[in-house]
Amino acid sequence: MKIVYTPRLPEGAKARVVEQFPELEFVALSTNAPELMAELETADVIAGGVPVEALAACKQLRWLQLGSAGAEAVLGKIPETVRLTNASGVFDLTMAEHALALILALTRGVDQMVEAKATSTWNSRAGRGEVFGKTLTVVGFGKIGTAVAERAKCFGMRVIGVRRRVAEKPACADELIGIDDLDAVLPRTDHLLFVLPGGPHTRHVLDARRLKLLPPHAMVYNIGRGNAIDEAALADAILDARLGGAGLDVFESEPLPAASPLWGLPNVIISPHTAGRTSNYPARFFEIFFDNLQRFQAGEPLRNEVDRYWGY
Repeated sequence: MKIVYTPRLPEGAKARVVEQFPELEFVALSTNAPELMAELETADVIAGGVPVEALAACKQLRWLQLGSAGAEAVLGKIPETVRLTNASGVFDLTMAEHALALILALTRGVDQMVEAKATSTWNSRAGRGEVFGKTLTVVGFGKIGTAVAERAKCFGMRVIGVRRRVAEKPACADELIGIDDLDAVLPRTDHLLFVLPGGPHTRHVLDARRLKLLPPHAMVYNIGRGNAIDEAALADAILDARLGGAGLDVFESEPLPAASPLWGLPNVIISPHTAGRTSNYPARFFEIFFDNLQRFQAGEPLRNEVDRYWGY
């Protein structure tokens, strides 16, 4: 069995490969390597990311372990017979920290302080808010959303989790509701965070109508996929002072076009799809992959198998 992988192996992983999987062929490639297409033609397993257009060359692929949590880019690009798993669990800690960084930065006016520093301006009016006692509604209450909630509770926030399927409420949530009940909680939401996957099911969950349900001081955040928010409606709401601001890591079009009004709006923090970036990625990714590889060899169920209808 031939395995093509793209992330670099972390410290000690090569020895683990030799010890645990001596009979398997491991081929390391960068995604722009000239020999990529030739290697993919004979790959049984791919671990990590490859250009979507290169998937057509995978003539004998049996399993694709994505390097991302989202799977929408490859859906429809590989046969149904190919097993498909994602990297859910790799990004929880990093993305939760990033979400809290955006929430705290906007609440404490860090964005205003950075702007004031650039012009040597002493702005003592920035940073008068606090998150204690405020309500955070997390839309997309999976592993990442739960990790955000656990940290938000440490700051004394009230947390409402929103899921497609309502399950048992975890201790980190004060309420757990279905997506169909989102409208009812928006008027009492101070901070609204989206951690949704991409795809047609999540397009413009936050639209102009729902934006009007939020109180004018509310802040909106997105670290999932850019299609969840109607960006034009969001920009209008901030410009008209019908919304307090936004912290955005993902966008409908990336890189965010220079012509986007979001760049010039006050109380908007933009990060370039980096919420999941971490130096710990290789170690966490391969921990999941090696476990799944053992399961794959044994014919057992795989972790993080993607539901192709929902895309995660």
